[in-house]
Amino acid sequence: MGGTRQVVVVGAGFISALHLEALQSVSSAEVTAIVDTNERRAKAVAEKYGVARVGTSVDDVTLAGGCDVAHVIVPPDHHHAVTAPLLRAGIHVLLEKPMCTTVAECDDLIKTAKKGNAVLAINQNGIFHPAHQALKRKLDGGEFGNLVSLFYFLNLPLRQLSSRQYGHWMFQEPKNIVLEQIIHPLSQIADLAGKTQSLQSFTGKPMELGPGMKFYETWQVSMHCERAKAQLYVSLGQDFPTVGIVAISSDGALMVDMQNNRICGQTATAGPEFLDSFSIGLTMSSAMGWQACRNLMNYVLSTLRLRPRSDPFFVGLRDSVAAFHHGLEKGKASVSGQFGRDLVADCHKIAKRVAPRRAPSKSKTKKTKGEKPAETPVAPPTRTVAVLGGTGFIGTALVKRLHDAGLGVRVMARNTRALATPFHQQNVEVVAGDTAVAEDVKRAIGDAKIVINLSHGGGGDDWEAVEKSMVGGAETVAECCLRNKVERLIHVGTIAALYLGDPDEVVTGETGVDPEFATRGIYARGKAVCDRLLLDLHASRGLPVTILRPGVVVGSGGLPFHSGLGLFHRDRHCLGWNNGRNALPFVLVEDVAEAIYLAIDADGIVGNAFNIVGDVRLTAREYIAELARTLRRPIQFHPQTVIKQQVQEIGYWLVKRAIDRDVSFPSQRDLVSRGMRARFDCSDAKTALNWQPEDDRDAFIARGIDVYGKAG
Repeated sequence: MGGTRQVVVVGAGFISALHLEALQSVSSAEVTAIVDTNERRAKAVAEKYGVARVGTSVDDVTLAGGCDVAHVIVPPDHHHAVTAPLLRAGIHVLLEKPMCTTVAECDDLIKTAKKGNAVLAINQNGIFHPAHQALKRKLDGGEFGNLVSLFYFLNLPLRQLSSRQYGHWMFQEPKNIVLEQIIHPLSQIADLAGKTQSLQSFTGKPMELGPGMKFYETWQVSMHCERAKAQLYVSLGQDFPTVGIVAISSDGALMVDMQNNRICGQTATAGPEFLDSFSIGLTMSSAMGWQACRNLMNYVLSTLRLRPRSDPFFVGLRDSVAAFHHGLEKGKASVSGQFGRDLVADCHKIAKRVAPRRAPSKSKTKKTKGEKPAETPVAPPTRTVAVLGGTGFIGTALVKRLHDAGLGVRVMARNTRALATPFHQQNVEVVAGDTAVAEDVKRAIGDAKIVINLSHGGGGDDWEAVEKSMVGGAETVAECCLRNKVERLIHVGTIAALYLGDPDEVVTGETGVDPEFATRGIYARGKAVCDRLLLDLHASRGLPVTILRPGVVVGSGGLPFHSGLGLFHRDRHCLGWNNGRNALPFVLVEDVAEAIYLAIDADGIVGNAFNIVGDVRLTAREYIAELARTLRRPIQFHPQTVIKQQVQEIGYWLVKRAIDRDVSFPSQRDLVSRGMRARFDCSDAKTALNWQPEDDRDAFIARGIDVYGKAG
C-alpha cells in the first residue's frame, strides 16, 4: 500500500474543509475528486482547494478509476449506503463518526470490508485530541498506578439548538443526539477504560422543540468497563462551555481540561504530609501556567502562519487523518470498525430509555368519551400566500399570523424538517427549495399572487460570495415574480442597509440606503444592493415590490443576545458598539409579523420602503439590565469607543493581510452605523399600513425580554 494514494472526499459540507486541510499534511495522499449530491457545493469546495474533479455520486469517480481511498463525511443516516459500495470495490474508507445509525449496518460494513479486502477506519477524532493523548501517556507511564475510575463532564452550548436549526439530523430522534454528540466522550472513555460491559443511563426533563419532537439536553451514564468504572455527565445547550475528565488511579489523580487543552496531576510525594499539599499545589499551578503560555503562543504563531494550525479540535482531526493514512501502509485501521460498532451499540443502549419521535399530526382533533377523535373542520383558505425562507424567527410568527387570518400559506425553505407548531397546521404547506434556484422559487410561488421574501439569501467570507448568494437570490425571486405576474412582492430586508450613525438625522421610509454602501461591511452592503436592485426593477419593469426593514427584533423564539447591541462574549459580556446610551430601534416579532400581514392589502405602498420599528426604544444599557434581571445572570454591558474598535479591527486586518488573506480594510463608517444613533420616525409605516406597534414599556419588556427568562 505504499506510494501516493488517490483520495476522494465524499461530502462537501462544513467538515470537508477540515478534512481537506488535514490531508494537506499527508504527503502520501493526493485528493483527486470531491463528491456531493449538490454539484454547486462540490464545485465550490473543489475550486477552493484546487481539486480537479467533482461528481454527484460515488459512481461518478469510482467507475472512472483513480480512487484508492475515500473520506466519507456525509450525514450519518447515509453512511452505510455510501460506504458499502466503496468497500465492495476494494476502496479503503475513513468514515466519519458515528459509524452508522444501527448496529446491523455497522456489522454489514465490517463484513463488506473484509470481503472487499479494504481497510475500514472510523474517524473518532476525540481520541486524538491532544489533551486526551497527554492523559493516555501519563496513565500508560505508570507514575499514577492503575486506573480505577473516570469522571467525564461535557457542558456545552449547541449552535444548532440556539439558532433553531431543528432540521439537523441530530434532532430527529433522541438517539441521534447520542450518536452525534455523546459518542465523543464515549470514544475517549472506551479508549482509556476499555469496552463497556454494562451501563445505565438517565435523562433530564425533555424540551419540546416541535409537535412530537423532544430534545433531552441532560444525560447521565454509569458504566462498568473492562479496566475501570466511568461516570459520564452531558448537558447540551448550556451557556458556559466546559469539558473535562477526572481520572482517579491507585496512586494519584489527573485532571484534564479538554476545552482549554490543559492537564495536571497529583500524586503522593516523599515528603511529610503537611508539605505534600503545598508541593502538589506548586506542581499543579506551574503545569497550568506553562500550558496556558504554550497555548497562547501556539495561537499567535498559528494565526501568523509561522507554525501549523494548533487549535485542539483541528489537531485531533488532523492526527486522526494522519493515523488512518499511516495505518494504510501496514494494512491496518487506525480506529477499527469493531471499535466504532461497539460505540454505536453503547449509544443505542443509552438512548433505549427514551421513546422515538412520533410524526406530528397536521389536523387538530376533538375527542369525546367513547368516541373516536374527529377532525375539527377548518375553513378553506380565501387565498394562498407564498413565503420564501419562512421557517426562522420572523417567519414562524408570520406563518402563525397568516394562518390565523384564514390565509393559505406555502412556505419554502432549505430545510423543512423538525419545524415548529405553526408549520403543522391545516392550510400550511411546506416545500423544500433555495432562492438561488429559479425552478424552486417558481414551484414555491405556484398560483400565489402574494409573495413574501424572508430569505436571508446566504452569506460568505467575501463580497463576491455575498453578491452571488444574497443579491443573486433576491434577483432570482424578483424575476420569478415578474414571470408569474404576482400582484405583490413584499421583500423583508433590514435597517442595516441604511446609514444610522448620524444622531441628528431622522430616518423615515423615504431615507434611501447608505449612499456609501460600498464602504460598509459585506452584510450591510449586500442588503443595500438588494434594496436598490428591487426598486430599480420596480421603476424599469414594474416589479410590484414593497420593502419592509425591521429594526432590532426581539421576542418569543428569538435570541436574547442580539448583535444589534454589541458583540457578546460568551453571553455574559456585551461589548457595545458605542456608549450604549442612545435609544435603539427595537420592535417585537409579533409587531413585525403584523406589519407584513397588513402590507398584503395596503393601498399605495408598491414601490416604497418602510422601516418597521416599535415605539418602545430602550438603550443598550437598559436592555442588558432587564435581560440580566429576567435571566438572573450577571450580564454586563461594556461601552466602547469607535476609535477603540477601529484600532482593534485594523490590528486583525494587519494580521490577515500578513498571512495573505484578501480582506477589505475595516470600515469606520460601518462601526459608527452599528451604534444606530440616528432617530427613527415610522409614522409613514403606521399610516400606510394602518399599523400600531406596542407602545407600553412594561408590556414590551414582558413580551420582548421576559420571554427569554420563561424560556430558560
